[in-house]
Amino acid sequence: MKTLKKLKQELCKEEPDLAGLIADEVERLKISQSLKTARKAAGMTQEQVARRMRVNRAYVAQLEGKPQNVTVATLVKYTAALGGHISIQIDAGNDSCLAVAEAPAEYGSKKK
Repeated sequence: MKTLKKLKQELCKEEPDLAGLIADEVERLKISQSLKTARKAAGMTQEQVARRMRVNRAYVAQLEGKPQNVTVATLVKYTAALGGHISIQIDAGNDSCLAVAEAPAEYGSKKK
């Protein structure tokens, strides 16, 4: 039986663009899992996050399930709704830059 790693290697040899597509999908899954984990750690429901973000619950579910073209602004808004902030690290070789993005106060407000 082939391992997933071996199958991926074989498929990527046959279809070079597949490696990039797989990497993109893995990154999307990491983002969605991070969002869900952070929400649960904050003890919040999707409905509560949605109210704070001023969006519907289905949108929050999409972000946590299979996000498409998520912007930094959306991530900032989501994490602010949890009462947190978002950090972005850019690594360009030997130099690394850490940026912390803060949302306007109204995104994290506890209005219901």
